[in-house]
Formats: sequence, structure tokens, C-alpha cells
Amino acid sequence: MTRPRVIALQHESVATLGWLGDVLAERGVDTEVRDIRGGDPLPGLGEFDVLISLGGDLSAYDEATFGWLRQEKALIGDAVRAGVPILGICLGGQLVADATGGRTHRAAEPEVGFLQLQLTKEGREDAVLRHLDSPVLLWHGDTFDMPPGAQLLATSDRFAQAFRIGSALGLQFHPETSPEMLRTWVSAIGRHPVEGPTDGSDEEGSTRFDALVPDAERLQTRLRDCTRRMFSAWANEAGL
Repeated sequence: MTRPRVIALQHESVATLGWLGDVLAERGVDTEVRDIRGGDPLPGLGEFDVLISLGGDLSAYDEATFGWLRQEKALIGDAVRAGVPILGICLGGQLVADATGGRTHRAAEPEVGFLQLQLTKEGREDAVLRHLDSPVLLWHGDTFDMPPGAQLLATSDRFAQAFRIGSALGLQFHPETSPEMLRTWVSAIGRHPVEGPTDGSDEEGSTRFDALVPDAERLQTRLRDCTRRMFSAWANEAGL
């Protein structure tokens, strides 16, 4: 039996598959990672059976600087129309939104920290999002308007956090990020579009950058277990 071909589009060196890669590797899935920002070519529609679009420190609308964003959005749109399973994470989720008729734009303020999201009725019934029973990492300075016909699955107090449209699942949050991975992000804050700490905190974790890694370490077991259930459910759905 031929194994599904899985390609992950990477937009920043430290924004890797993380815990998602662990789940796929345990299933024997050989995931090809394309470093798009580093110059790897975008695949053609016929080169993959499942597509993953990862996060990054750029904006989905920054096509003047990163011309390949236009091509990646076109590829995602074609893949959705073809019924190819797609997972978009943070920037990747925003690209899914843009590719299917939504619009990514700068948020009034960044959202950074570990928060418990609210699931919609559809989210509580969703095969993947119903496993979301832990706080999640939020780290974004942009947000998006929902694509027409998309199904909202989860929100924070201010922003849409998960949606489905056709064969695509878009996430604004970062379930893939381990404490070790997060530590590299915090050390690279100067290159990230969220350029400073926000005010306030909640019972699940502070939104200050200097607390992110300690919060991740404190919540690690809950985060990892929740992530494993979510990504395993998505992999089942994608036929992996």
C-alpha cells in the first residue's frame, strides 16, 4: 500500500513541526519539509496527499517582501478545492484564511501567553478540536476575518482561533510547541512581529515573555497530552 505523501511548508527556521512531527514519526509518516523562506520550491498540487503550513515571524499579507506568499496561497486554495487535507498553524492558518476568501490583518494588539480557549458548539463536536482540554500557546500580532462559509471552532476573548473550511483546518494557536522549542522563540523575540510584552495575566499563565518558558514547563504534561490527542485525531482524519 502506498503511503500518503505529506509535505510541510516551513517559513522560519525555528518554527518546526515540533510535537506534530513526533506524532507523525510515531505513525511511520515520512514528512518532507520544504523551507520556503530559505529558497526551497513550493510543491505542485500533484506532489502531495496532505499539506501542512507552519508558522513564522512574517505576515500573511507581506507579499511585497515575500513574493512567494501569493503562490503559497494559490496552492492552498487549489488544494482545498481538490479536497486535499490541509493543516495550517498560526501563519499557516492565516494563509488558509486568505486563500479561501478571508483576510489577514494587523490585530489591535498582540496576543501572547497560555490561555484556555472557548470552543463553539461546532468545536465541541469537531473530531479534532473536541480534544482541546488544555491551555494553549498564543503568540501572534495578526488576526483574520473568517472566510465565507467557514465554520468557527474556537475563540479567545478577542480573536478567532480555529476554523474549518472544506478539507482545511486552520489554527491560530500553537499546539505543536514544546518548552524547548518555545525557548528558542523567546531568545529570538527581536525578529518576531510581536515585539514586546503585553499587559495582564490569567490563572493559566502570564502573557509576559519572561514567563512563557516557565509556564510551558509547568503545563508541559497537559500541553503534550492534549496536543497528542488533537494531532492523532487530525492524522486519522487525513488518512495518515
